[in-house]
Amino acid sequence: MLRESVNFGGDVDTVASLALAIGSQMKEVENNLPKWLTEDLENGKYGRDYLISLDKEFLRI
Repeated sequence: MLRESVNFGGDVDTVASLALAIGSQMKEVENNLPKWLTEDLENGKYGRDYLISLDKEFLRI
């Protein structure tokens, strides 16, 4: 899904983030992203910890 969204071209970051966000909620989609995509993510103001907190907040809904 990530490769296809990047290959699509255009506004790649928006398309990829939307595709992966939608795919993450689908039971048919396997979570097979390489660990380095999350483990090596920078941790600035809106980095890894911020995204983890958003994920936890949205999953409570």
